[in-house]
Amino acid sequence: MRQEEKDKLKKHGKLFCDFANAKTTDDILTSFFSNVQSVFNFSSDFTEKALIKYPTIEKTIGKLSDADNELLKMFLKRDEILISCNSAFNRTYFFIDKYDPIDSVFNISEMELYYDKTMDEPDYIEKPSIIPLAEIDKLIGQLDEDLPLDEIKNDLMALVNICNQIHERKLGRKTHCVEIENISKDYKGIKGLHNHLRTTQEKLKTILLQIIETENAYESEGFRSMLSRYNYIDKKILIINQDKDRLIEKDIFVENDFLKDIGKMPYQDFFNAPISYCFIEYLKHSEYRGKERLTVCQKCNDIFIKSKFYDYQFFCPSCSRKNRMTPEERASYMRGYRANPIVKKRERKR
Repeated sequence: MRQEEKDKLKKHGKLFCDFANAKTTDDILTSFFSNVQSVFNFSSDFTEKALIKYPTIEKTIGKLSDADNELLKMFLKRDEILISCNSAFNRTYFFIDKYDPIDSVFNISEMELYYDKTMDEPDYIEKPSIIPLAEIDKLIGQLDEDLPLDEIKNDLMALVNICNQIHERKLGRKTHCVEIENISKDYKGIKGLHNHLRTTQEKLKTILLQIIETENAYESEGFRSMLSRYNYIDKKILIINQDKDRLIEKDIFVENDFLKDIGKMPYQDFFNAPISYCFIEYLKHSEYRGKERLTVCQKCNDIFIKSKFYDYQFFCPSCSRKNRMTPEERASYMRGYRANPIVKKRERKR
């Protein structure tokens, strides 16, 4: 196998190993974009642009003061309570838009049946209305009696209380509070992304450990899922060129696709597809012995790729440097090295 091919496979392996080993979801994002840039030869500023589009949590809220962090949590709590309240009204024809602490009213959107002669059939339209806090029992009265009405009323009062607290914080610094509220809206989406990253990392690490520790790992559900996704990916696609006079071949992983809005590219395509692609590409070259090269560092428990598949490498490159190893670890390493049948054979020839 040519060195160029080996280097390419190392890049593939580095992508999924770094993803599995990352300590935080911020680290996952940073390493993922950096490795995607390297594997698919994207432009040198790709990682920077991608992290602007899909920011780390540190970049989103890392520079907020303690007071701003507290306010952010209040906005998130308010929205969480509002969602909980509206889930109780999902059998009805209205929902709560917000609670207005200035006028002490609930802003409601009622679904009203509407029909005119131009329509084939009736449809529902939203009709705004208000219910004063003093008439909260009227709001509760819209619910089915089999629901936990006391708990729902407590949630509504919790919504009132936190909205009042936010209103007090806004006095004299409305513009700044609006900025924090906008961050809270972005943060919810970013948090969803990071939750997906963590879940994907856990699944990937399980699959990698199965590959390392189990002989029949290829039969596992996790591996079959990655293989299925790999087979589903069109490695090359045909598109019409700009002059619209011929077909040209295009790589399936294109830089601009990674810089689109996340809503236009599902998480499983955005992250899982490149991981599955690199993972199977890494394993499928029998000459490289990629499966045998995968191992776990005995010091930091990171998954890494051995430089040679038959080597007894107990530590990853970061931990294997002499100044990173204790005397006991070094002695253990040398015992393993000397126990290597290949090393013994060499010693006998001397």
